[in-house]
Amino acid sequence: MRLYHFTDAWLGIVSAKAIDPAFSLWDDGTLPLVHFTASMYIQSLPHTHLGRRYRITVDVDDARPWREWATANLTAMAATVLTGPSFGGDPRLWIVVSRSVPQGEWIETCTSIGRGWTRIWPPG
Repeated sequence: MRLYHFTDAWLGIVSAKAIDPAFSLWDDGTLPLVHFTASMYIQSLPHTHLGRRYRITVDVDDARPWREWATANLTAMAATVLTGPSFGGDPRLWIVVSRSVPQGEWIETCTSIGRGWTRIWPPG
């Protein structure tokens, strides 16, 4: 499945050669996730993600829709709030995986620094 990860942490990601899960506090514990969108357009993301300057395109097979994951792992109230209209974006396009995504699954990285999106990885 072709997906897009928007970030400002490109230098750390490329150094690690993986997109590592972020640990977020959900209800009673922490659950590691890498967040993606099925859209190449940053407007599909929650408002808090807008302005991120790097887009990493990946191809992964084990991704799950955010709503499916949230329903299985969060309280009903938390799942409803986190996909509500106040977050912005389009929750139908949000996808997650609960593992690192190694460089072997990346297709390309583009940056919006400057004008439009410009490919910066892989080199050449």
